[in-house]
Amino acid sequence: MFFLSFALHSALIAAPDAIKGLITGNSNEVIASAELLSEQPPESLAVWIGAFNDFPSPDTTGWAIELKHVINDTLTAPAWLYIPTSYSPKEPTPLVISLHGGVSGAKFRDASTKNWHEDTVFQLAEKNGWLVLFPLGMTGCAWWDKTGMENILWYIREIKRQYNIDDDRVAMCGFSDGASGSYHFGMLAPTDFAVFFPWSGHPSVGTEVSGIQTYLENLRNRPLFASNGGKDQLYPTEIVEPSHRLMFKAGVPLSVSYCDTAGHNSGYMPNEWSKMADRFARHPRDSYKADLTFTTADIDFNHIDWLQINALDTLRDSSSWYFDLNLKETDDRISIGFNNDPEYKGKGIRVAGVSRDPESPAVKAGMQPGDIVIQVDDVKIVGMPDIVKAKEGRKRGDTITLTFKRGSKKHKVETFYPPVRVFDVYPRRYKSGSVRALHVGNKFEIESMRVSSVKLLLSRDLIRFEQPVNVVIVQGGQTKEVHNSVVVPDSKVMLNNFIQSHDRKRLVFAEIDVEIPVVF
Repeated sequence: MFFLSFALHSALIAAPDAIKGLITGNSNEVIASAELLSEQPPESLAVWIGAFNDFPSPDTTGWAIELKHVINDTLTAPAWLYIPTSYSPKEPTPLVISLHGGVSGAKFRDASTKNWHEDTVFQLAEKNGWLVLFPLGMTGCAWWDKTGMENILWYIREIKRQYNIDDDRVAMCGFSDGASGSYHFGMLAPTDFAVFFPWSGHPSVGTEVSGIQTYLENLRNRPLFASNGGKDQLYPTEIVEPSHRLMFKAGVPLSVSYCDTAGHNSGYMPNEWSKMADRFARHPRDSYKADLTFTTADIDFNHIDWLQINALDTLRDSSSWYFDLNLKETDDRISIGFNNDPEYKGKGIRVAGVSRDPESPAVKAGMQPGDIVIQVDDVKIVGMPDIVKAKEGRKRGDTITLTFKRGSKKHKVETFYPPVRVFDVYPRRYKSGSVRALHVGNKFEIESMRVSSVKLLLSRDLIRFEQPVNVVIVQGGQTKEVHNSVVVPDSKVMLNNFIQSHDRKRLVFAEIDVEIPVVF
């Protein structure tokens, strides 16, 4: 206790303004503060960063405030932040990211008239003292494309700059597309989160829409509490259950609830909402698990807790230890291949996005976002129920005539539904790399597939720095030691990692880059 008090006292005297600038400053102030702090001992930095609570008091509590993120010259992504009445800038506060459904629109929905007190998640936030971020999504800035995902992560870091957030108590929840987005984050970017609550979604949706490959085994790293309805028009239990079973088989910490009579609506959700607070409280983030697994085909998504994939080598062979968790399905569904814009109020249906499947009728007809669908075969289209009527009794291989307007010009195209096909539920267009890592004390064992380099992110909660760190590569039953020496904590490493993550609890004291040989 004396050591901690002395370290905190030294840091406060040496650079209190710089520490505050590092945590609460704008981007320029953060960089300047990190430069000033780079000569401070990492132990003092860690104590001060962890103890910091000099955040500003909010102007508003008990309601939501609008935020805006200028992504580029043509795209500004709005969000709303609910601040509970009980919020204190002196106390670390849980944060919930609540993802809405219906992100296929051509523009962001208008949430300015939303009555936040009627939203159950916000009622839970007020009762339990959570902050809630309600980002808005649309085509091109959705929960599963890189722009939309980076936007949410940017908001998390921005909120941590202005509010006292408990880094180990950040959850993500969502219904429909929001649920599918929660799965997507769990498979691609789980490090910031403690737990996920996907309600009435499907884990494969993000991959289908964005083309970014996802891997169910990555969900082993965080608990999930999922639910689906048996009569859901989009993601009924019978469609989602095979993926859930595969997760169970892979050791994913999944708890799932099926309501046989529920459709694609929130009617069954009170049962889930009533359990959310307790589940959230019982599952703080564990950033220092003894074993981690991560698979990726895109180096932009390469990180879980203390393990980072630096480089893939897809020319290498697959490994016998790795098994791709995937499913085969027969696709005989009747789909025209476009998403509607729910904000459109005129006659017909405005196209928000077109399927990536080149065999879909919409793609073959040359349909584009912004087109207005006015007739399918003999059925005049006023709203989505007419689309359902037009597809009744049709089967794969049948012809279909699409009539749509683009500007003032009418297009009428005859094409056909694609044949029945068998497909991977989780598409695999590109080769992936995977790492399985285990640490016991100061010893790390790394097994990999198509990965040429990894990085270990070390902290005092993970190892003892006064003892040698031993790193062993495992390959085909053989082992090779690639590191066995003491690692020295480095303030610049800590500061660089903090600037990227703004995570006051997962502080990185040192890094080890590990090159993985092809054979040995």
